[in-house]
Amino acid sequence: RSVLNLPSNIIGTAVGNVLYARFAELSRENKALMPLLLRSTAALFALVPVIIGLAWFAPAVFAFVFGEQWREAGHYARWMSLWLSIAIANIPAVRLVPVIKAQGSFLVASILSLAARVLAMYGVFWVDGDAILAVAVFSLVSVIANAGLILMIMAATYRYEKAPKAQTD
Repeated sequence: RSVLNLPSNIIGTAVGNVLYARFAELSRENKALMPLLLRSTAALFALVPVIIGLAWFAPAVFAFVFGEQWREAGHYARWMSLWLSIAIANIPAVRLVPVIKAQGSFLVASILSLAARVLAMYGVFWVDGDAILAVAVFSLVSVIANAGLILMIMAATYRYEKAPKAQTD
């Protein structure tokens, strides 16, 4: 997970900081947030096939870089790439949360997502005992949770933009 998170953290920090500043600026100027949210999310979604495509080679790469005993970790990485690629795509939505004051909804969604992920992983592992299947189901549930989070933030952004703004004179 640490090896896979490294590119995600670098992209997330760099892109996220820029987006947060831009979202805050647009909000202060009472300009639309949705176009930037849609463009930036779509641009990051374009990375999903690249990340998943590169992950196909993860078992061989892990074995080459870390040693043969790490080949199995590469099989886990294949599945985890689904989750991590969507996590990259949800960076704009997550960075918009404080700007549109949706922290409460985000907290509830995060708790529900965490519960679903843990239950999925442990449920599959307990019933079947297959660790790779547990990671696969965990990753698929994470994809659904992250996609749901993006849609939730888009809906909240729509409501935020339609709400009457207080006049400041």
